[in-house]
Amino acid sequence: MTIYAETSDTPLTTTQKIRNNRLYLLMDCDWTVAIDSPLSDSKKAEWVKYRQALRDLPSSYTDEDDYSDVVFPTQPS
Repeated sequence: MTIYAETSDTPLTTTQKIRNNRLYLLMDCDWTVAIDSPLSDSKKAEWVKYRQALRDLPSSYTDEDDYSDVVFPTQPS
């Protein structure tokens, strides 16, 4: 796990910002795919799909893209 830190001399790139945000989103839902998760199998499958979409997200953008245009996947309800 890498957390990118911005400095006044080195601003974060779009892909670094995506990866930072993605890391926190993944950590926040780790419990959903744990063996002892209280979720049903169908709900777990929704979370697995969401988590994969988060992992795939950086490949959809480049550093030339504006971070404000990045669309993160929607968490299952």
